[in-house]
Amino acid sequence: MKTIDLAFVEGLLTKYQPNPLDQVDEAVSYALLGGGKRIRPIFLFKTAQLFGEIDQNVERLAVALEMVHNYSLVHDDLPCMDDDDLRRGKPTCHVKFGDATAVLAGDSLLSCAVETIFGGNPSAEYFAAAAYLFAACGRKGMIHGQALDVAKDFQSVGDLLDIAEHKTAKLFQAALVCPTIYFGADAALISSFENVARIFGRVFQIADDLSDSEKPDETSFVSLIGEAQTRALLRKEVDMLFSLCSNIDADLSFLTDFCRDIVQKL
Repeated sequence: MKTIDLAFVEGLLTKYQPNPLDQVDEAVSYALLGGGKRIRPIFLFKTAQLFGEIDQNVERLAVALEMVHNYSLVHDDLPCMDDDDLRRGKPTCHVKFGDATAVLAGDSLLSCAVETIFGGNPSAEYFAAAAYLFAACGRKGMIHGQALDVAKDFQSVGDLLDIAEHKTAKLFQAALVCPTIYFGADAALISSFENVARIFGRVFQIADDLSDSEKPDETSFVSLIGEAQTRALLRKEVDMLFSLCSNIDADLSFLTDFCRDIVQKL
């Protein structure tokens, strides 16, 4: 069984990144290989190992997912979105290369994800998994969450959870669900993994808001309901997540351990 860690994922990202042609490709490499915990591809690989061996198709699903994630970060950092100057302790893509190149780099990462997928070995299950991935990042998934966030038309915890379930949780759903589809799991199990990832995305976003509680952020749970109530909400969501995981006949300790770790750091 392959050891799934940061080095393994970094090696694959380097392997599948596009050959350099121009400054846009330089910006793509800067964004894609610029650090990060690689949580989503690691979760995808760990889930895949519950069902079978990691083959080239699984590798491509994981790499495409991380390409999509990094494209979203490049665009999210732009002045017209969150207007962030730093990402992972380094200048954001638009600060280093300019707005236009950053936009093109994000676009390129998305198209690279598609190219990566289509280089795989075709099967009905593989393309069903790929379709799920791109639906998760599309207009009903991550993009919808981004649109809700940009609109800033929220007044309740429910509104913020809706944003979290789309902007954050959808890519975690891709990480856990794509392997279950690829390895032919039944509909009930696929639905269980989807629900686990949905709640994990909520936990992840609430914990992230708590870790950034000193930053002025109109969309944060902390600014809306305060730190004490946000911590109470986090405990409720974590309990729900652990309950869901305990009802699945699979070793999801990679996810629950990660959840415990992020909560303990708050």
